[in-house]
Amino acid sequence: MIESMDSNRFAAFAFAAFLALPAAAYNHVNSVAPTVQGPFNVACSNVTQDASRIAPGLDATDYWEGRDHYVTELLADPGSGLVFNVRVPFDPFVYPGNFGRNVQFAAIVCYPTSKFNNDPDYVLPTSGEVVPHMQPIGAAPKFISAGDYATTLGLPQPLPPTANIPAKVPFIVYSHGLGGSPISSGYLQVMATLASHGYMVGGVFQQYRRLMAKDPEMRFHNATELLAELERTGKTIGVHA
Repeated sequence: MIESMDSNRFAAFAFAAFLALPAAAYNHVNSVAPTVQGPFNVACSNVTQDASRIAPGLDATDYWEGRDHYVTELLADPGSGLVFNVRVPFDPFVYPGNFGRNVQFAAIVCYPTSKFNNDPDYVLPTSGEVVPHMQPIGAAPKFISAGDYATTLGLPQPLPPTANIPAKVPFIVYSHGLGGSPISSGYLQVMATLASHGYMVGGVFQQYRRLMAKDPEMRFHNATELLAELERTGKTIGVHA
């Protein structure tokens, strides 16, 4: 069974992804490719969307990026995707609308798959971006086998029956940062490229408005405001210039 990849290789690709984030976070038009395409074929979990649900005057990215809507409103079959509940911390000051409640989130995962995977690519509404070999509704994910994984990397073959079970691969938690979403232009390409190098890559549609935080960046206009807030709450607060 394949336990892990070389740590230096992992660090190189993770760092490349980090370098790509600022461009997409501040400007969704421009992005930086993290690295060249890897040797693995890539598949992703299901995010099939019903474009007929998009409200007049909006487009799909308004839902992906949490602008008063959320991606789950468009998912054609949430049961075939990655949808889960998160309990909001019981903090009425930071989360005045949803503290202590369960809030639904969605995610997408991209992973190495067999070169024989013939599931079709999926073209996303509005952007036209492509989700490679997207897992069909109602189907199981087609993870690459340990034998195929080793062959692709030129490693010794695992012994049967281990060679036929899904490979155990490193997992990268990918954060799309300020704004955006895992399937917005630039971000999806980064996830797929990392997966093509042998990693499973998961990204959550993590819009802070889902938690109804009062002020997620806790910006203060002067030192007096900051000190007053620290004294009132007794908390450590991140300060932005």
